[in-house]
Amino acid sequence: MSKSKLIQGFTLTELLVGILFSTITASAVISGSIYVKKTLNNIQYKELAFEKLKGHTEFWKGRIAAKDIPATLSDCEENVCLKENQDDECIFKATELCYDMNSVNTEDSNAKRWELTTKINWEKRKSMTIVLCAKGYPGSYKKNLQIKNLHKVKVLKTDFIYHAGTKFINDQIRSNGGRVLNVTSIGNNYYKIRKKIITIIKNLDFKGSFYRKDIGWKVINKK
Repeated sequence: MSKSKLIQGFTLTELLVGILFSTITASAVISGSIYVKKTLNNIQYKELAFEKLKGHTEFWKGRIAAKDIPATLSDCEENVCLKENQDDECIFKATELCYDMNSVNTEDSNAKRWELTTKINWEKRKSMTIVLCAKGYPGSYKKNLQIKNLHKVKVLKTDFIYHAGTKFINDQIRSNGGRVLNVTSIGNNYYKIRKKIITIIKNLDFKGSFYRKDIGWKVINKK
């Protein structure tokens, strides 16, 4: 091959190396962006949790200052919502927001004093959500489809059914969007959690709906 031909173009090997390098660079940029976004979300949720806990603490400090002491000196508020979407639906929550009060005796004063402890608890087990959608979503889909048996579906304390796109008309629950119901469950094994969610969905009588059966495949198949 002459010198002029080498100057004018690239060999096949050089081209493949260039494509490979570009792919690796793009993958690194995408992975970095995902990591940064996840990190920012974690910071945001920690800030939301701190603000919620601070407000919770100030509330009980106010009750103590007003001498409005509850009969139960230790209790927890369950399923605390930390962030809502534009439809006022909870999209991030903590497990519990707790307070604990103890009467403190001091030798310096006869005044009744209280020691207050507050904390926010997080669910340490695994969780998963499967979205039940109207057939045709995200394209054209029908609305006003009746969802039957919803009140008869048996769920445990670790199972939740969130209404994302529904409406209540004439004592009936009907679809009013593409993403209709979010079925969530908590447990220790992703495969069992998914199986339980699918069982709940199958017990619903919602004709004209569909859902993905492969949710969680990355962690379930990761062995």
